[in-house]
Amino acid sequence: MTKPKYILIFLFLLLATQQLDAQTDSCSTVPLDSVSFESQPWFGNNEYLIDLLDSLGYGSGENLNNGGFDSQVKYWIPIRAWVYNDDSGTGGATVQEVEKRIHELNDVFSGRFNLNGNAHPHSMIQFYLACDITYINQSSMAFNCSDNTRQQAWNYNFQQGVMNVHFVQTNNNWGGIARMPDHSQPFVCAIVNGATTTTLAHEMGHNLGLSHTHDTRGSNPINKDANDCIRSQYPEQENKALAA
Repeated sequence: MTKPKYILIFLFLLLATQQLDAQTDSCSTVPLDSVSFESQPWFGNNEYLIDLLDSLGYGSGENLNNGGFDSQVKYWIPIRAWVYNDDSGTGGATVQEVEKRIHELNDVFSGRFNLNGNAHPHSMIQFYLACDITYINQSSMAFNCSDNTRQQAWNYNFQQGVMNVHFVQTNNNWGGIARMPDHSQPFVCAIVNGATTTTLAHEMGHNLGLSHTHDTRGSNPINKDANDCIRSQYPEQENKALAA
C-alpha cells in the first residue's frame, strides 16, 4: 500500500533537529555497526515499517481521540513507565512529572514544538501511558547507575509490546540512553528526571531505529554534510534508508 513517506522522513528530521539539545544531556546510545545496520529489514525498504505498523493494528480505527489526544493521529504507541526511587522509596518522578514528559514527547511528534521554533509536519504518531506507573526502590539504578546495573534493570523491568521508559534521578554520563531495535529486547530507554524537554523524543528516535546524523558506517558517513548533526540533508538519508 502507498502512504505518505513524510511520516518516516519526519522521524529522521525529529532526531536531527533535537541533536543540539539532547547532546547537552550526553546521549549515550550505541549505534549499530555497518553489518547490523544494513541487515535490518527496513534498510532500503521504507514500506517495511508502514506494513509492520499496519500488521500490529495501528490506525485500525480504535477511538482514542479523547483526554487531549490529537485528532490527526494515526499511530498510537503505548509507554510503560518505570520510576526509580532511592532505597527508602523517595525521590522518583511523580505521576505528574511522567505525564508532563509524555506531553512534551507528543508536542515534538505532533510538530507543535522543536528547537528552531518552526513547526514540523505532523508525524501522525503519539504516545500514551499504557498502565499504572511502576515504582522501584533501587538507589543503584536511581543514582549514577553503572552500565551493568542499567542493563540488568532494563532486562528485568520490561514489558513486551510497549515502549519501556525508565526514569532515573541522576546520571553523570548521560541524560538519555536507548536500545536500538536490533536488540533481543528492544524498545527500551532511560532518561534523567531533569533532562531537557526533547530528550525523551530523541531517545524514542533511537528506539525506532534512527541513528545520530553524525554516526558513520565504516568509511561511509551516514550524513557527511550534517555539520555535526545540527542540520541534515534528508535526500541522502532517504537514499540510505535512514529515514525508515
